[in-house]
Amino acid sequence: MILFDENTAVLLRRHICGKRVDSVLLGTYGMVIQFDGVSIHCNERVFSKIGETVYEWQDSPSSAPWGALVRQMTNEVSFSCPQRLRIGLESGDYIELETVEGLHESIVINFPREGDKLIMEIY
Repeated sequence: MILFDENTAVLLRRHICGKRVDSVLLGTYGMVIQFDGVSIHCNERVFSKIGETVYEWQDSPSSAPWGALVRQMTNEVSFSCPQRLRIGLESGDYIELETVEGLHESIVINFPREGDKLIMEIY
């Protein structure tokens, strides 16, 4: 398992701070959060504070108001512990990604291409 560190936060901060959440896509076994040129594929758990409530997504569709995150502006990326990376939004809401030990990737972050190179981080 690869854990988050300050380099992860710096790289993601460089690409998404000041950008809006473009979409939040839910599927049976995954959640995808998209920003301008960056997509984050989550396969385990995602926490989010939306309004005054903290929601958890885990491995299936949920009734949480995930669409309320769309069009919100990002203002910070930090990590509270090596397993969790938090994306702060100007409204005070946040998205927290979790990486866990398992058979498959927990988080895959796809960054914009650099020439012919695909840039991604896998946790």
